[in-house]
Amino acid sequence: MKNDLYYYCFICEKVEPIHTAKKIFKTGFSRIGSDNYHVGYCKESKDTESKWSSFNRSLFKSDP
Repeated sequence: MKNDLYYYCFICEKVEPIHTAKKIFKTGFSRIGSDNYHVGYCKESKDTESKWSSFNRSLFKSDP
């Protein structure tokens, strides 16, 4: 089930109401429990580019 009222802020690492978002990525989803959330970041977030790069790398990192 996709939740359209909330999104996952990858900077704050928590689920936030959609109206607090500065940017929401249409193609990115994060599964928390049985719900899927769009991924984005909130208006208070700083240094989003470097955080997004490290978040992206962590998604595709393989454990040895």
